[in-house]
Amino acid sequence: MRKIYLVFALLLTLGKSDYASTILITVEDFEFDPAVITVNVGDTILWIWDEGVHTTTSTLIPSGVTTWNAPIDQGNPAFMYVISQPGSYDYECIYHSSMGMVGHITALDPTGVPVLVKNGTGLDYNFTSEKLQFSFENAGSWRIEVYDVRGNSVKSLGYVSSGNSHVEFSIEDLAQGIYIVKMTDGKSEFSGKLIKE
Repeated sequence: MRKIYLVFALLLTLGKSDYASTILITVEDFEFDPAVITVNVGDTILWIWDEGVHTTTSTLIPSGVTTWNAPIDQGNPAFMYVISQPGSYDYECIYHSSMGMVGHITALDPTGVPVLVKNGTGLDYNFTSEKLQFSFENAGSWRIEVYDVRGNSVKSLGYVSSGNSHVEFSIEDLAQGIYIVKMTDGKSEFSGKLIKE
């Protein structure tokens, strides 16, 4: 039976982007194998049943991502989950966590640039499909630029004095896609990935 699932997983992998992978985790009596993995955002985790009655249940995941709680048993032999944000994802079998049946996923952003998330933290930035908003805590003057994924500047938001505690810029003229937003005050530089849907 395991061979059928491996073929299914391989077919899934062939249909995906060159940048995403499918990672198999075997669910067997009292362990996930492998129990600790590192993946990229966009990768798919595929839990495959081997024996026993188990679950894969999220316990501690990045803010804003979808939780999961799926049975993994003879009647439910596989479960897939796509990693949507970088960070740490902890999960367990609710029946056997006290016996050490837990797992950990570290998800990396393959671009190396943190994602700007809605109601994000860090620089206190926020966005909607029409506006990019910033809140400042440190004194200084910040230059804000938006670049496409090739590194070309597509929008200059100019200099903003951090004396303004909150500023917002229209981004409705930007097409759907992935952008890099850079902020610099001449001494420090911050950047984040903006996904406009």
